[in-house]
Amino acid sequence: AKESGSVQGFNAVFLLAYTGMRIGELCALKISDIDEVNKKISITKTLYQRHGISAFGLNTPKSKSSIRKIDVSETVLKVLRNQEIWRNKFKMSRRDEYYKDAEFVFINELLLPGWPAASRTIDEFMKKMLKAAGLPTTLTPHSLRHTYTSLMAEAGVELPAIKKLLGHKKDGVTEAVYLHVTESKKRAAVEKLDQLMEGLL
Repeated sequence: AKESGSVQGFNAVFLLAYTGMRIGELCALKISDIDEVNKKISITKTLYQRHGISAFGLNTPKSKSSIRKIDVSETVLKVLRNQEIWRNKFKMSRRDEYYKDAEFVFINELLLPGWPAASRTIDEFMKKMLKAAGLPTTLTPHSLRHTYTSLMAEAGVELPAIKKLLGHKKDGVTEAVYLHVTESKKRAAVEKLDQLMEGLL
């Protein structure tokens, strides 16, 4: 994705994998939702499109638990800063036609510059990247929530905390992904113990 030449495409895919946001939440994200000082992203809305991006609306997220603050790393903030630099350059290049009613983090680059990015565009970008990498094109931006679960489980974060960051109360898939990762970690721990005891028997 980084080598594709699409700065925004790479940043979007990276953010989805490293924050666990839903695609609609990412597309609805505004600059005011990012708190760099406390390293948090506020999730308070989701983008929906009635008939194309020009008829977009902002709804409250999927459920009450979906309204949340996501703790993010310095690496995520760096990607957001890169996105801001790219967006400002793009804004200057299209300033006469740029949408000025709101400052979205991810924007439409085509006929409606500055409007929120369409989820379909990010989905299509991801499909191209999957194809180029020889990975299954059945994966979607939503699949990156499972990537996030795996990364957090690998880092030793407990399941209740991951669910809170994802905005879940119950999710069988998240639990299955978490258990799969933690089971393999338990197995690796046992193997390490065996290596430690090698030569004693």
